[in-house]
Amino acid sequence: MSVTLLALAIALFTIIAWRDLKLAILLTLVFLPSYLIRFSVGPVPFTLLEILLLIVFLVFFIRQLPNYSITKLLNYSIILLILAATIGVVVAPDRLAALGIWKSYFIEPILFFYVVRSTLINEMDRRRALEALGLGALLVSIFAITQYFTGYGIPSPWDFERRVTSFFEYPNAVGLYLAPIISIAVMRVFSKVENLKTRDEINLKLYWSLVTILGLIAIVLAKTEASLVAIPTSLLLIWFIRSLPHSVRSAQTRKWIFGLASAVVAIGVVLSIPVVREKLLLQDSSGLVRRSQWNETFEMLKDNWLFGAGLSGYPTALEPYHNDIQYEIFQYPHNIILNIWSELGLLGLVAFLWIATLVLRGVVTSPTGNYSITQLPNYLIATALLTMIIHGLVDVPYFKNDLAVMTWSLLALISWPSLASSRSFSGRYFPWP
Repeated sequence: MSVTLLALAIALFTIIAWRDLKLAILLTLVFLPSYLIRFSVGPVPFTLLEILLLIVFLVFFIRQLPNYSITKLLNYSIILLILAATIGVVVAPDRLAALGIWKSYFIEPILFFYVVRSTLINEMDRRRALEALGLGALLVSIFAITQYFTGYGIPSPWDFERRVTSFFEYPNAVGLYLAPIISIAVMRVFSKVENLKTRDEINLKLYWSLVTILGLIAIVLAKTEASLVAIPTSLLLIWFIRSLPHSVRSAQTRKWIFGLASAVVAIGVVLSIPVVREKLLLQDSSGLVRRSQWNETFEMLKDNWLFGAGLSGYPTALEPYHNDIQYEIFQYPHNIILNIWSELGLLGLVAFLWIATLVLRGVVTSPTGNYSITQLPNYLIATALLTMIIHGLVDVPYFKNDLAVMTWSLLALISWPSLASSRSFSGRYFPWP
């Protein structure tokens, strides 16, 4: 992208943000992959996504932030996470690289979290935010499918296998980006919004069906098997939670038992297929790489259990423990717990588990004591977050510009009900302390 075109795009986005902050937020959600457009302002590197985030936050700061007290913007779990990330910079072997991670993966996404949580304050806003994510998924999927048939833009060495990468730099990024959005899409196709007109509901189902179909095709063409496991697994688990019976003698109970038995049989059938069984049990070549990597990471963390390796410090810290030299050292351990522990230390792991607990408490129970996960779009967002966690068992679903922003955006959207009844930042749906 030329400097002139980039400047015009940024200027236009600034005008949009000033006139309609909600629209600017939705556009940011559509263009999460814009982090791939990189440039420098003097000695400081930036991405286009970072500029969009900063513009959104500055407009919010100027026009809306004065309505809130600083005490309502802070909470202990996020403070703990930022503290852990800051310590990760101090202990990192390359502090300049660590500062870039600190800025891009924590500070900017968390600022965007507060903007989204304060600005998208009604049910229609949340639906449009999810639809914006769906539009971004469509763009990524269409380009990926185009790549497969033309071979255009597939970087080496994946061009030899024709593994599509879409706008990204490697195939797994396609699955990491699309999987949570496809989970939302599938749940939306099979759910109904009662207060929508029939025609609008049909149009939305067609839209989300298109997101699902094209997204799944793109994932298959990218050959990211972990995504194809994470999506149905998260859908099954959410179905399990939503269908928990209220009475042991109810018809709902019998339906639940039948469904659970069917799921067990289906899992048994899937595991009976040798190729699938090897994949799921990590007995294939990629599984052996993961197991070797995890064993070496455990050995490294035994000696660095408190602070981990620091932000962006994992490859350097792991080198003395790297015995299986037939495998390369990756940027991250490719496991959600080990990723966080190695990057943020024990404090960061505690912060992550604390936030996960708050989300779980908020999702499962509502202020009335009912299951809030049965409410749309709470369970759509919960499914997406769960997909990211399941995918994270064998990959890196957070430490990437677009995924970090997506994570905090989903957290903001699922915490929205606390704002419906109060302008404060504490609510029982997402009970930040």
